[in-house]
Amino acid sequence: MNLNPVQLGSILIIEVDCEFIDAKNSGLFKSEIMSMLPPDCDTVLDLGKLTFLDSSGLGTLLACMRRIRAAGNRLALCTLQPTVQSIVELVHLKRVIDIYETREQAVEALQNGG
Repeated sequence: MNLNPVQLGSILIIEVDCEFIDAKNSGLFKSEIMSMLPPDCDTVLDLGKLTFLDSSGLGTLLACMRRIRAAGNRLALCTLQPTVQSIVELVHLKRVIDIYETREQAVEALQNGG
């Protein structure tokens, strides 16, 4: 699993370069992503290469959100593939995490306090 972080001012963008997050790799994903989260940055997770996400993966995203919010920061997701978008809609994840079509939209929203 590759996580490609890019710092853009006060925003950390992490491109998730894997096709799935499930029970087999969610623990690794969680430990790697948690080690990248600085205490003073908003974060964008670019999920454009992700084609499958199960309940373990959803739990990991929620754990990231809780940690980021506990530090007083915000999390946004972007570029969801249709299969992942369906899962996110099914569990109403967008009620608690902001989701954007593009990376640029996510960064702009976080820069503008949205």
